[in-house]
Amino acid sequence: FVIPIIIVLSAFTLSISTRQGGGELHQTKNKNKQALSHLQPINDDVYWKLGFIYFNHNDPSIFVEKRLGIGWTLNFAHPFAWLLLIPIIALIIISILLSK
Repeated sequence: FVIPIIIVLSAFTLSISTRQGGGELHQTKNKNKQALSHLQPINDDVYWKLGFIYFNHNDPSIFVEKRLGIGWTLNFAHPFAWLLLIPIIALIIISILLSK
């Protein structure tokens, strides 16, 4: 019983303390942002709205690594990202309307 708890707590700690690429979070808080900007341009605060919505017209990527934790998020400045969201939102709205 102890081993599964240790595994789950370790995974949770890793997902909170590191980015998906494996870098540590304190690197993004470095005062020398010029040195880091060429390595990880998606971590610039300018491109993250509300801290979790990535919006960069200059980035051709549709999916980018999340800033915190594990996973990917959409580049909401890319038009194709909105084309991916429209069917998902439509499916949610249709299923709500049909369930009544």
